[in-house]
Amino acid sequence: RIRPTSSAVTDVLALPSGRFVATVGDDLYTSDDDGATWTERFEGDNDANVLAAADGAVVLGADDGFVRSVDGGTTWT
Repeated sequence: RIRPTSSAVTDVLALPSGRFVATVGDDLYTSDDDGATWTERFEGDNDANVLAAADGAVVLGADDGFVRSVDGGTTWT
């Protein structure tokens, strides 16, 4: 479970692979077990929103720009 201490879950995205991606404030978490456990994958500086791209990538947008992941949120560029 995600248990945010200072921010609420703002976005949840279900990927075709079965992975869930969620933003909590300025951080991004993923789950591969239907939400039973979550792993922090990206720590940002501003509130973030997660988006899906047409090619299946995950895009994370924040006040200071965008980052993109082609592996379900494990790595970002």
